[in-house]
Amino acid sequence: MEKGFLSTLKGIRKSLRKKKPLYMRIQKQTISYDLLKKKARRGFPPQERPRIWRAIITAHTCDKTHANSERADYKISKSFFRKTIDTTFMRQEDQEKSRRVVSVLTERGVLPALSITHPLLIALCLFFDENTVIDLYCKLFFTERHEWRHFPVSQLEYTFTADIFSVLLLKHAPRIYQHIAGIQKTEPQYTPKWNLFLFEFFISVCTPCSFLRLVDCYLVEGYKVIYRHSLAYVLLLREGIFEAATGKELDCCFINPISDAGFEAITSKAFSLKLKRRKIAKYAKRLGEKYEKEFVYGTPTATIESGILRDHHVEILKDWVPYKNRVGTLKRVFSVFDYGHSLKTFYSKCEALDHLVVVVQTREGSVFGAFISQPLSKRKERHGYFGNGFTFLFGLCPVVRKYKWDMKSGDTSFVLADNKMLCLGCCEGSIGLWIDTGLENVQFGSSKTFKTDALTDGKTKTSGFEAFHFFV
Repeated sequence: MEKGFLSTLKGIRKSLRKKKPLYMRIQKQTISYDLLKKKARRGFPPQERPRIWRAIITAHTCDKTHANSERADYKISKSFFRKTIDTTFMRQEDQEKSRRVVSVLTERGVLPALSITHPLLIALCLFFDENTVIDLYCKLFFTERHEWRHFPVSQLEYTFTADIFSVLLLKHAPRIYQHIAGIQKTEPQYTPKWNLFLFEFFISVCTPCSFLRLVDCYLVEGYKVIYRHSLAYVLLLREGIFEAATGKELDCCFINPISDAGFEAITSKAFSLKLKRRKIAKYAKRLGEKYEKEFVYGTPTATIESGILRDHHVEILKDWVPYKNRVGTLKRVFSVFDYGHSLKTFYSKCEALDHLVVVVQTREGSVFGAFISQPLSKRKERHGYFGNGFTFLFGLCPVVRKYKWDMKSGDTSFVLADNKMLCLGCCEGSIGLWIDTGLENVQFGSSKTFKTDALTDGKTKTSGFEAFHFFV
């Protein structure tokens, strides 16, 4: 191994001890960031790859813990696992590991539909155990520096990356862009699936060696590597694309296996393209301020009128719920005005939904509620408390405040649901939120679990009870 490369690796480790991100380290150390990029493009040494990956991922992110105490149930539908992965170089045990990892990541706020076929998740599962993959993936997901995110965290960002690629394709390959646009005119129902192409074709068509080299570059340079290689791949398939006359023929052009020699040609073409991060940001800005605002902030919308919530309440809840729910559509799934005052009816209507928002209004005008992070059907499996660190209580009127789980208390009495009552944070004589079987009496008291303030003077009568769900 070269001396310069060892120095680079030591520099990354040194930055980890100081807890400084990589972009700060490269400005002060003699080993340049360009050298690290060159080493990544050639491919890291196979025996050192896990150690280097771990160092780079940790250096890119801030030291931020995630308040989630429980692991997910290792059950996930096989439909989440795309067919493209079943034909790759992954072993059966690696595929099972990926399914279990995604099950846990789902509980921690990472959308499985976006991460299940992502190259980074697949690559990490090849080298690390499940707990390490979860830890590294979450560190990347919850980084505060948006430009270092290595995968879309919402369906909107997933679509946004595809739109940026379309703009880049128009600039670097206008004839190909016009040919594809002509196919779209003749077949109005056909739309190029650039979002899938950007993140999945590497898994299904590359050899293991080429795939891992791509991930090496991906961890160092981020999104730009994906754009570069995707553009290069399209440019090298120019003849086949021009021969395609239908959308089906066009899709078939992108599924041919790539040999190591072919990948070398793609890499050589990719890094010859002049593609700067500033220009990508410039193209993103041109897509429109409104679209960009939705991409960054992901404001949810209420499609059903509520008898309790107002528009500003929805905006407040948007800032409190986990990130993946912020781009969802808020829909009312239960109301006493529609289904009556029955806790059993509430369970039957909402027990299959996770990430449920419960809102209560008292006769005195107070509005408060809870965010339940796990489905109510868990009450049948555990016969006791369920939920995780994402669960929280909140007040909207007259007090606007979010009451998160107090990790220091060590209490995990999140949700207790049976046919007689629904209560959150009720343990050792303290009561967070308590609702009776008729949805008519409610109490919001001081809870050890969530460190809440008493918003009601004992038990009081309700004037409204509703439940909402963010459909993503």
